[in-house]
Amino acid sequence: MQREVLLTEIQRKYDLYEKVFERIFDERKIAINKSFEVIDRGLETNDRELISSGLQSLSRVVSSSPFANLQQLSSALEGNNIIEI
Repeated sequence: MQREVLLTEIQRKYDLYEKVFERIFDERKIAINKSFEVIDRGLETNDRELISSGLQSLSRVVSSSPFANLQQLSSALEGNNIIEI
């Protein structure tokens, strides 16, 4: 009985972590795609400022680590708080 409870808890944690990381990387994918859209628009219109803006945005997204606050994320996930995903 205790084994089943433990396995259920592990499965629930796994599911939660999977959803959280899926969302984190989905947000990054969206931001990267938007940056490329801006760059493409800048290239089509020969707008150097738009290209530069898109490149800066892209650089910020890819240079930041989604794991920078891993300890804080882990604490939030392991706590008894309600997390909206």
